[in-house]
Amino acid sequence: IEFEPVETAVIYGSPAAAISSLAEESGFELIIVGARGRGMSEAIFGSVTASLIGASGIPVFVGPKLSVTAAASGRVSA
Repeated sequence: IEFEPVETAVIYGSPAAAISSLAEESGFELIIVGARGRGMSEAIFGSVTASLIGASGIPVFVGPKLSVTAAASGRVSA
């Protein structure tokens, strides 16, 4: 499998709106974020993820929260 190079950007503003705008301006086909709910109202998704799902015109894939150790080792478990 060959992967495209990764690019980074520093953007300011409301996280969901900024991510959505950057994705649309850059022609992204998919936004991938992690689930990280912290409170009762965000039991399934974090507030940024929930806002992004509602604000984005681009499909949003929500993956499980992974530990840094698991991600670095290639072990994919929640």
